Amino acid sequence: MVYKCIVCGYIHEGDDLPELCPLCGAPKDSFELEEDSENIQGPKRYQCSKCDYIDSGILPPTKCKHCASSMDDHKVIEDMAIEGQVSDVANVLIIGSGIAGITAAETLRKYSQTIKITILTDEMIPPYYRLNLTKYLGGDVNEEDLNIHHSNWYQDNDICLVQGGAIVTDINRETCEVTLSSVSHTLMTAF
Repeated sequence: MVYKCIVCGYIHEGDDLPELCPLCGAPKDSFELEEDSENIQGPKRYQCSKCDYIDSGILPPTKCKHCASSMDDHKVIEDMAIEGQVSDVANVLIIGSGIAGITAAETLRKYSQTIKITILTDEMIPPYYRLNLTKYLGGDVNEEDLNIHHSNWYQDNDICLVQGGAIVTDINRETCEVTLSSVSHTLMTAF
């Protein structure tokens, strides 16, 4: 099932809704079921009519990051061709397991079942909604609601999650090599 946060436009896929929106912190009742989930539009590119700055996202920016003009001053310049871009890549390494890293993995997997996806994190626990951490500590959210996905999701989606001590010490873009502090060899991957 696909749900959309009516506050910020965040798209959540899955049977269970998070207690709070991971992007804006809106409560669970701020999500609406997307009836036509096949036609949910992905990210677009928006150009500011005042300064020509280009931003991207599902919704236009509330204000330009460059000149602070309003959302009304932005126009869609083209749809981002994610599907065409993914097919040329065999391996993707995502450094970090925050909401941005997990969303990147979800999006890549949505558009390609063959791409090899690896997520590196120095966390010892599964990826979680960091915005909900204070609510968890306050007793308003239980531990299970912190997790972005259930424990089998990564294996079910053929995503390699490398946890605990996976600290990147060097990135060589020319050779597509990443060196980890906890591993004695260099991990080969394509960016």
